Amino acid sequence: MSLKYQQKHLLDALSMRTIGTRETDIRYIITVPAIWEIAAKQFMREAAIEAGIDGARLKLALEPEAATVCCEDLGHTLLGQKFMVVDLGGRTADISVHEKQSDCSLTNIHAPSGGPWGGIYVDANFIAFMEEVYGTLAINALQSKDMYDYFDIIRDFEVKKRKFEFDSQTDLTFRIPVVLKETAEEQCHKSLSDRLESLKYGKRVFIKGRDKLSVDSSIMQSWFTEPVSKTVNHISRVLEEERMKDVGLIV
Repeated sequence: MSLKYQQKHLLDALSMRTIGTRETDIRYIITVPAIWEIAAKQFMREAAIEAGIDGARLKLALEPEAATVCCEDLGHTLLGQKFMVVDLGGRTADISVHEKQSDCSLTNIHAPSGGPWGGIYVDANFIAFMEEVYGTLAINALQSKDMYDYFDIIRDFEVKKRKFEFDSQTDLTFRIPVVLKETAEEQCHKSLSDRLESLKYGKRVFIKGRDKLSVDSSIMQSWFTEPVSKTVNHISRVLEEERMKDVGLIV
């Protein structure tokens, strides 16, 4: 369904911009994580064909290789270099090492590797924090009964996550639906302020008005720490290998 929607979206956009382009003129390239096994790649191909994409005009490309092509398109010269591509996605961090040959082909000089250290794990740490502050039952109730309000919280966090500077000393303020505060107090049989006092955050987390939660920047930093540390440690281990000593660039 996802691939079918994207194909329709593409065709609709093309029909508005160009005249005479037929669907049969299109070659489809779907990017996949480098750490995927063959079975996962085959699954993606079969899903695309089932969505109505002609398998004869379909290719799969590894995301780090696509990133490399993009970087060269932006004017970076990679010819003759050994370089590492660190592809930080929503779910995974994919690490691969390549060498650009004189005939412009790419040679893999280290097997693709990585792990589940993408952006959604920062999101998961935020949700765990919200469950700690408001209670798991209250968050579950918001998800099931007031989904629009729940997604408002997630969208607000996504904006702040992208703009956040790691050395920031400024508190973050999250707008929280009043219904979540009321549900939490009803289920905990105490005010949210009293609940916060019983947690370990001290003055780093506090209520502002009826619908705002102020959070110290150090707490936001902690939500990034684990996925970032795991990514950095893995990159370091790869670069320590003897054959990686002349890798001079990280994309």
